[in-house]
Amino acid sequence: MSNKRAAAAASTVLGLVLASSAIAADRGFYLGASGGQSTFDTDIDFDSLADDVAFPLRSSDLDKRDTAFSAFGGYRFFRYLAVEAEYIDLGKLSYTATGSIFGLGASPFTLGLDVETDGFAGSVLGILPLSERWELFGRAGFLFGETTVRGSLTGPGFSDSSSTSDHLEFAMIGVGAALNIQERWTLRLEYRAFEDVDNEETTLDYTSLAVVYRL
Repeated sequence: MSNKRAAAAASTVLGLVLASSAIAADRGFYLGASGGQSTFDTDIDFDSLADDVAFPLRSSDLDKRDTAFSAFGGYRFFRYLAVEAEYIDLGKLSYTATGSIFGLGASPFTLGLDVETDGFAGSVLGILPLSERWELFGRAGFLFGETTVRGSLTGPGFSDSSSTSDHLEFAMIGVGAALNIQERWTLRLEYRAFEDVDNEETTLDYTSLAVVYRL
């Protein structure tokens, strides 16, 4: 075999090896974690709820944003499709109001309500590679969550609290971009929306940055 043919054969074999390595890198298991900001959106009028329990308001504050995080694992079948399972803590909505309760004098009392949501989710990812380093992806799935409402009432010489929990299902959709920074490491920027299946007027948003490690 001539040197030119040997070089061509070696180049062909090397190309096949590199191609097979690239294909292998597009499939397999991975782990990751994300963190970011959640926003709770609901049509509930918390001021009206406070008034309904005979609590004439002096002032109130509603904070719909909180820190959220998740931990996940997934499997990529090929470069265009993956599935994921994860635990998500979407933080809480916080409501605080001050006023005077009828029958308890004019002393100010403070009412506090926290609404927290977390749970386990499963989703399918459709992936669009743009280059060796950049990808776009879309997500669809469900969050099987637990929403806990904690309430407290405090005042001069008085303090009481209670809580209740409910299991809810949220439809989940998301879009994002991924950057492969090393052979096994990827950064993701993603926006997700969660909609209560039984109450379409209640939604949660989650904007996050994630780190992914391919096993």
